[in-house]
Parts: sequence; structure tokens; C-alpha cells
Amino acid sequence: MKGKGLFHGSRVLNPRGGTESIALKILEALALDPDRDMRRERLSLSAFVGAIKDNKIGPFFWIGGLPTGGILDLASSPGFQINLLAHDGLLEKINKKYGPRYHRYVIPKETYPGMAHPQSVIATGNLLLCREEMEEEISYQIVKAIFEHRE
Repeated sequence: MKGKGLFHGSRVLNPRGGTESIALKILEALALDPDRDMRRERLSLSAFVGAIKDNKIGPFFWIGGLPTGGILDLASSPGFQINLLAHDGLLEKINKKYGPRYHRYVIPKETYPGMAHPQSVIATGNLLLCREEMEEEISYQIVKAIFEHRE
């Protein structure tokens, strides 16, 4: 979005999973107010990707496994080139306030078409939870399948 700066006027938040929570922490670390400095939208990833393709929005936050299908779709679309922004420089500040729940992760340049170089970002782990009553063998088989098929 020309003339609007990196965030001002952009729609950047998505409520799926922890995306909004981490986005708010990043914005806070940058001394940006999501209610004052930008227009907040709560859309699905596919809606964000469609809005970018229609030139209706600027940047947005997304957190997900790699590669994320919607981001891959956008990066593979003719006439589009994605630019992932490094934000791992905020890691220490965020962990100091919220505890050591985040870590640095480097997204390999081969992850999405058009990436010129690897990009360092803030990442968080995922938890797989189940009810206490779940049979131990089923739990074991699920974890085993995840580790055997990590790729």
C-alpha cells in the first residue's frame, strides 16, 4: 500500500491460533498501537491472501507450519513476490516481558518461491494435548507417527 508506511493503514492481524497474540506482542515491542496505527482485520488466511491478490491490503501477520499453503499459493501466483520480514531482533524484549516461550527460527529460502535469502523470525512450539482417559497405546501411536513423518 503505497504511502502508508509499513503498518499504518494495513490489516495485519488474524485470530487463528496464536497469530493475534504473537502479533500483538510484536507490535507492542515496536511501540505500535494496533487500534491507532493500523486497521485491524480478523480474517482467515485465504481471505487475507485474496485481499492481497486484489490489492486491498498491505502486510499481515500469519503463524503456521512451513510451508503454509496460503502463503505458498500467494508466493507462486504470477505477478506476486512475498517478502517475509525479520523480527527476531524483538525476541529478547518479548521474552523478557512474557517469559521464555519464544525462540528464533530461520525460514530457509527454499520454503517459498521468490525468497532471496533465509529469514529469521520469532517462533513458538506447539502442544499436542489429549484427555487423561485416552488410551496410552493410541497416544504412543500418534506421537510415533508424528516423529516418523516429520517431513
